[in-house]
Amino acid sequence: MMAEPCRPDCDMKTMKFRGKVIIVAGGTGGIGQATSRLLARSGAIVVAAGRDCERLNRLEQELRKISPGSLCRQLDVGSPASWQRLVAHVMEQFHRIDALVHCAGILIPGRFDNLTQGEIDCIVSTNVMGVINGTSAVLAVMKQQRGGHIVSVGSLGGIMPMPFESLYSATKFAVRGFSLSLSEELRGTGIQVSLVSPGPVATDMLTRDIRADAERFSADGDAVVPAGRAAGKNKTPLVTSATRSCPDPFAWRALIWQSDHWLRARG
Repeated sequence: MMAEPCRPDCDMKTMKFRGKVIIVAGGTGGIGQATSRLLARSGAIVVAAGRDCERLNRLEQELRKISPGSLCRQLDVGSPASWQRLVAHVMEQFHRIDALVHCAGILIPGRFDNLTQGEIDCIVSTNVMGVINGTSAVLAVMKQQRGGHIVSVGSLGGIMPMPFESLYSATKFAVRGFSLSLSEELRGTGIQVSLVSPGPVATDMLTRDIRADAERFSADGDAVVPAGRAAGKNKTPLVTSATRSCPDPFAWRALIWQSDHWLRARG
């Protein structure tokens, strides 16, 4: 199936995505599902990929009602072979890949020394190697077609380190560094690289993080008191992990802008 060309009667916002073939890795997660739905509504042909078969089946039925050409496929982002199979399937079906959106991510909150080796391997494999493997798999295609867009969902944890999420923060720093460097490497090739560094997003992962914060705070009321906020020993702080490290939110936003504004301007 060939990608559908843009129609002249579509509005500018939709025209940008209409007929574009876009892979969404981590498509069964909160951000991945929302991204897949939004792209499908904008006319894109979405290939949502993830590990949860049940969620993939439900999502595919939903997406096809909006964008009939869209589909869902199983993917282990930590496996280069799994990525190669996905890219081969997409090329067989559509003959091009216009964009790849990396949404897959794992957060296991808590002290670093409480993580098992298996948990460490899983977080690094998903958050870092998933981005690297996927990017490697699509780059040859995008270079051959002389265009494409690679978008990675990072985190404010990749700009401001967060306590009790040291490994997660490290992986997001890695994704940010990889994206910034690759953006320069690919300058002039027609391939764009963008990094999105959101704060707290209402997903199952954030819910687990907040619950872990509350449990830690109940156990030791002085351990995670956010700067600038008074809290009693038995009160859960009204703050998520993405904000607790910075005493001045205005300075925080300025730091974020200074760090990544040029990449966002290019992407």
